[in-house]
Amino acid sequence: MEKMDNILLEKRDKISPISLDWYWSQPESDEILMKVRPIYASDVRNKDIVLKDVREYMEEKLKSDINKNFIKIKDLSSNRIVVAFDSGKWLRANFLKDPRVKFHLPRTLEWRFKKRLPVTLMSHTSWNVVRGFIETKFKEYIKDNNKTIFKKKMKLMKKVNYNWFDYEADLRNDKMFVRMKPRVMIALAIGAYTAKKIVLG
Repeated sequence: MEKMDNILLEKRDKISPISLDWYWSQPESDEILMKVRPIYASDVRNKDIVLKDVREYMEEKLKSDINKNFIKIKDLSSNRIVVAFDSGKWLRANFLKDPRVKFHLPRTLEWRFKKRLPVTLMSHTSWNVVRGFIETKFKEYIKDNNKTIFKKKMKLMKKVNYNWFDYEADLRNDKMFVRMKPRVMIALAIGAYTAKKIVLG
């Protein structure tokens, strides 16, 4: 009898959503959370929905981004799915080892992304929200990991005040710009000039 039940379970038709309603997104700690409402045909009853099927359906929809390891399904029920973007993993993949950095005189560091932001994130979250979130998290990240990031070059960056800079994410061109604030440049120039005068008498 048990064997027959297993055969019947294997042969059942999966009930999948007919569409998805991405209705909410918001940063929370080191993640951006996106809430999704699965939409079913009108004759589908809640008790007919199998969560394993819902998860498999969602994993297939997000397969490319999930495989890159920056997007995950954080929570799931029959009427709500929570998808999360993990900024920590994305930042480590892009900037921890041998970051692609160029210096542009007189005050700009250009950081190029190695890994693009997930399509899922960029399709279902406001770009302004993503931009502000990435700028904040990038600043925190390089400050906390500067000894590793700047191990081989730009050793001066291990000692700077990261509040001296403005941070701008260019999401279309996959770049982050870090620019020294003009008032800081002026203050440093005046300090250097004053120190030189004192030394020279």
